Amino acid sequence: MPIIAASVLNNGMVHLRRCPQIMDVHHMLRILQQSGAGIMWDDGDVWIKTDQMDTVAVSSLDAGKMRSSIILLGALLGRGQEVTMPYPGGCTIGARPIDWHIDALRKMNVQIDLKENKIECKTTGLKGNRIELPYPSVGVTENILLAAVLADGVTEIIHAAMEPEIADLCRFLKKSGACIEGEGTERIRIKGVKTLHDTEYTIMADRIAAGTYMAAAAAVGGEIVLKGIHIENVRAVADVLVESGCGLIIYKESIKIIAPSMLLAVKEIETEPYPGFPTDMQSQMLACLCQARGDSTVTEHIFENRYKVVPD
Repeated sequence: MPIIAASVLNNGMVHLRRCPQIMDVHHMLRILQQSGAGIMWDDGDVWIKTDQMDTVAVSSLDAGKMRSSIILLGALLGRGQEVTMPYPGGCTIGARPIDWHIDALRKMNVQIDLKENKIECKTTGLKGNRIELPYPSVGVTENILLAAVLADGVTEIIHAAMEPEIADLCRFLKKSGACIEGEGTERIRIKGVKTLHDTEYTIMADRIAAGTYMAAAAAVGGEIVLKGIHIENVRAVADVLVESGCGLIIYKESIKIIAPSMLLAVKEIETEPYPGFPTDMQSQMLACLCQARGDSTVTEHIFENRYKVVPD
């Protein structure tokens, strides 16, 4: 999602390989189409042509359906100086206020007016700044990155999110001509450049999808080989599965999980920002541990409504 948003920073063509064909991706691409971008799909490849984009107003048709539409603010402000968009869609797993997004963009010389049903943003030019986050939010880190790439001066993000998706976004931006240091750490430094250029990029494998397959194999006592995934990106999930009795074979770019006939209970799982156990894997592990011998404890620290799955 953030890499699709980042494509609007270039006034030309971006070719993305291994782009997941999920609803949020289609919503995001439709938003870009409604703003004048050209979109072409071919299996898992997508081409995004942005030279005819009008970035002043974002349609509510798709933006209001997904939470991640908020990251378009940083990208569109990086491209132009005025953006109006609806509030992002709701989230069933817990509150995700946009205050930190707004506060960060205001520190970068953006005037923001929060209307009843829309967000109006104007800038005389984005300015780099030192922004210290109260929490390593993935979405806020992405928004700042997207705004900072073409901003005047240097932007430093303190307490930045360290998720692999942040590093993947930075790799894409750097391949497009951005100047970024520190991706994958809690301190990211971005020196604004004048323009980005056309690029082709292969998106990293989805670590949550990989973790879901791993948990599914464990739950049924089976085996699975996941290709194109690096162990570092799923280490927290793999560690829990090993504790539950699964065998783990690590290859250069693949992982094999061998589950026992009966899983063992794990002492405790606590969801945390990366590199801790991901909140997006909590529900899958709850289901998996229902098959385990003994009592396991799962504690959610990030989204208060993640336990909605329990009654099912």
